[in-house]
Amino acid sequence: MSTEMPGDCEVVSSDRYRAFIDNIQEGVYELDLGGSFIYFNDSMCRILGYPKEEIQYQKFAKFMDEEHAKRGFETFNKIYNTGEGVTDVLWGIHDKEGHLRILELSASLIKNQGGEKIGFRGIARDVTEKFETQQALKKSVKRLGSLFNFVPYPMVVFTLEGRVSYLNQAFTDVF
Repeated sequence: MSTEMPGDCEVVSSDRYRAFIDNIQEGVYELDLGGSFIYFNDSMCRILGYPKEEIQYQKFAKFMDEEHAKRGFETFNKIYNTGEGVTDVLWGIHDKEGHLRILELSASLIKNQGGEKIGFRGIARDVTEKFETQQALKKSVKRLGSLFNFVPYPMVVFTLEGRVSYLNQAFTDVF
């Protein structure tokens, strides 16, 4: 038999929830309706590249260039108006040293118990390395494609699944 009192489970669950949020690699954040940070975990500090005291109560747009800030405003405005959250949104931010970081964000609307819209909540992940790798791969594929087009012999490249991923011009001309 459990010796827990009613409500003890809620305290334990709340502590576990807080420990989980504080220790995950992803940044967890909450913004007020004006776009200012009202809550975030330590991972969000690492992701943004700023100490906690330089993030608290600052507008999300402070960390973005004008173009990304405009896209951010439009995204949160859409969430506010439709009530539908977003996932896998890519945004560029600048850390304290001015380096561009690419974040993948999700966001949803927060409502109070009365159903009133009071802010936004979401998760952020730094995908800068992944993004840069994908960009480098695209560049390499483009260069390789250009090189293959100069080869006078028919060439074809297959994926691991056996699908054709590239044909050079000589292949097209011959076949």
